[in-house]
Amino acid sequence: MQAIKIGLWTSFAIILMQCLGLLVVYDFFTFDAYATVIAIVFLLIGYFLVPGVKRKDHSFENPILNLTGREFSVFQMLAQGKSNKEIANTMMVEVSTIKTHTNNLYAKIGCKNRIDARNLWMKINP
Repeated sequence: MQAIKIGLWTSFAIILMQCLGLLVVYDFFTFDAYATVIAIVFLLIGYFLVPGVKRKDHSFENPILNLTGREFSVFQMLAQGKSNKEIANTMMVEVSTIKTHTNNLYAKIGCKNRIDARNLWMKINP
């Protein structure tokens, strides 16, 4: 419903600006000044119509839902106790790629090392 409201106000503002441009603005202002006024009007419309951005509380959310497919595969193999080289051979990629996936994985799930990641895996998948 909010998106429809914003869309209607935006279309109304566009129509109003076009009418003002045809009737008044081109006789008194340059195009640069007119474009600046339009930008300011749309900025104000966005500021007043769009409610404040609320951050989601991720404390109860499953951290695995934020992982890509490759990160999930790496996570699963880390939990099995495989080394980076073994994971790289299994996935047919370079060890540096696995290190990148591992670092991204640690950041997303909030772990510092393999032991933390394995413990988290065991909590989620008993």
